[in-house]
Amino acid sequence: MRNVVVLGLAAWSMLLGTAAHTQPRFAPIPENQRTPEQQAIVMEFGSLGMPNYVGTLLNYPPLSRLLGHVVYVTTQSGLPPRHRALLALRTAGLTRSAYFWGHLVPLAKADGLTDDDLARIARGPDAPGWDPFEQTVLRAADELHVDSFISDATWKALSTRYNVNQLVDVIDTAGTLTMHAGVLSSVRVEVERDVKDRLPSAPFTPAAKRTNIRLEGKGARIPPREATDGRAAGANLVRTFNLTPAADRTRGMMNQQVN
Repeated sequence: MRNVVVLGLAAWSMLLGTAAHTQPRFAPIPENQRTPEQQAIVMEFGSLGMPNYVGTLLNYPPLSRLLGHVVYVTTQSGLPPRHRALLALRTAGLTRSAYFWGHLVPLAKADGLTDDDLARIARGPDAPGWDPFEQTVLRAADELHVDSFISDATWKALSTRYNVNQLVDVIDTAGTLTMHAGVLSSVRVEVERDVKDRLPSAPFTPAAKRTNIRLEGKGARIPPREATDGRAAGANLVRTFNLTPAADRTRGMMNQQVN
């Protein structure tokens, strides 16, 4: 009898520990406690359909500017919608972001992805069924996740179809969603109850290895934008981002708020 009690208490303790572990580290601001500024932020980013994340960032309103770029990379970038969805979902899976996966799947299905496509995304670029360019898009996500670097072979393949804006959008999509996935997981933002799609249990094993190869001293793959008035136009990074005006507008607003 004593053993049964001990086992029962141990199981109960494990359940309590699991429940405590999954509680948000800080909660979204309740609707009835929001300031006019916070209410305006909710109105601005309500189209994301991510109320728990928006509500969480209300704890520090300037950070809400980050959401503008999430809107861009998930719905407005220069990538073909199907490619945008492949890149976003593969990044969500690699970062184990249940929140992003649940919210991005309906967008992907609206862009024509099927349940078979979703299963193959979990298996990665080497899964049978992808066309060669889709394999390349997925491989870029894996390389950025593992090495923060797109290999020469993958870059060359992407360049056969993508222009400068789209090449930047590939990097930007993976980087932006990876950053937000870190916030979502670290803060433990809960997936809303009405979100039905769940992150697959597949391991999402990256089809890439760390190489530590970089391009220092080899010249820029994308030369920065030149100053038109003969004066310096800012850092090379900024002038490179300037080449993608639509993305840069959301990024510029974000920088103004956070800085």
